[in-house]
Amino acid sequence: MTYNVDQAIAAYSRSFGNDEKGFMDWCVKNSCIDKFDEIKEKTENIQDAIIDKFWGSNKTFSGRELEAMIIAHCKEYEPELKIDGIKSLLDYIAWIAWHESYLQVD
Repeated sequence: MTYNVDQAIAAYSRSFGNDEKGFMDWCVKNSCIDKFDEIKEKTENIQDAIIDKFWGSNKTFSGRELEAMIIAHCKEYEPELKIDGIKSLLDYIAWIAWHESYLQVD
């Protein structure tokens, strides 16, 4: 069974932390519960790759800069991601950036 990575990321990535229960429900609904760990790992690897772009820097980022960073990353490394996955990644990444003081808050 193949799965839609865009939909998987949209089901998992959320503001205030990842939604493991909702993601599990998505896996059951899409007949890929046997790939739960694999899909979760892929999703977290995508999140981590983007977070690594700003983690440890002394810079803060605007929401637009984070959005541009995520879109550029996805275009280059994750071209199968579309609007739903990218939006969910932005929600999660913005929350992490805010939580760790990398997001500019006006």
